This record gives sequence, C-alpha cells and structure tokens, in this order.
Amino acid sequence: MDSIKARIKAIVIEIDSSFTGNLILDTIIDEIVDRVLVFTNRNQLVRQYEEDVVDYPITDKSDTNETYYTFWKRYTAYPIPTQLESPIARVVIAVVNATIDGLGGKEVKSISDLGQSITFGEEADSYLASTSDSKIFMSMSSMLDKFKIGTVVERS
Repeated sequence: MDSIKARIKAIVIEIDSSFTGNLILDTIIDEIVDRVLVFTNRNQLVRQYEEDVVDYPITDKSDTNETYYTFWKRYTAYPIPTQLESPIARVVIAVVNATIDGLGGKEVKSISDLGQSITFGEEADSYLASTSDSKIFMSMSSMLDKFKIGTVVERS
C-alpha cells in the first residue's frame, strides 16, 4: 500500500507544489485511502496485494525473463485501482485545504525534532472524524460506486 500512497502523494504535489513538505499530507492520504477501501469494500484485497508485492518485486534486476513484469501487467486485484489515484489526489487536496481553512492558522500545536512527533490542534484531528464520506468524496461517490466489490467469503 505504501507504493500506492506514494503515487497519490506524487500526484498531489504535481497538481499543487505548495503541498511539498505539508505536515498533515501523509496523515490525510492515509485517512482518505482507508475510507476509499472501506467505501468500496476493497479492503479485503490489501493483504493479498501486499503479499504479491513481496513475492513478485517489480524492481528485481535478476528477472531477465520479465516474469514479474508480466505478472504486474496482468494484475487486476489492486486495492486502489490506478484509475482512482488522480481523483483521490484531488480529494486529498480538497480535504487539506478545508482542514487548513478550518484551522484559522492553528495547524500545528507542537513539534519535537528528535522524537519526530507532531501534535495538531483539535480542529485538524476532528475534521475527518466529524465529516461524512459523502461530504469528503463529493462528486467522486458515483465513481467509487463503480469500483465496489462484493465480500469474498471463501475461495472454492
């Protein structure tokens, strides 16, 4: 999932370079990706995807027959389909902007350097917790509906 989140972050920064170094960007990407996974019921694909990333490393230089490349070329069980990465990036931008606007300049409460901890004000913590998926996803909800999957109970 880290590679998917990294691609979404890269898209966010490509769209708006002012997000480079934004302290809450990673947290918001994690939250939005988790919400998309639950909303589309694709969270059941995460474990298998992460196992496949380990079993079929795309950057393996010893793969002279391109077995891993072929595997990923045909792969369809992405937890977050690549078609959703750009729309998710736009949602992330909207949420970051809404969070910052709602903070009124009180974005970060405290920062500690060596411990690498950051404490945000109550407004940042509560924005995502108190906002519904329909408000966060806005017009993207109908697109997400197309990527919903049923619950896999048992493989036969």
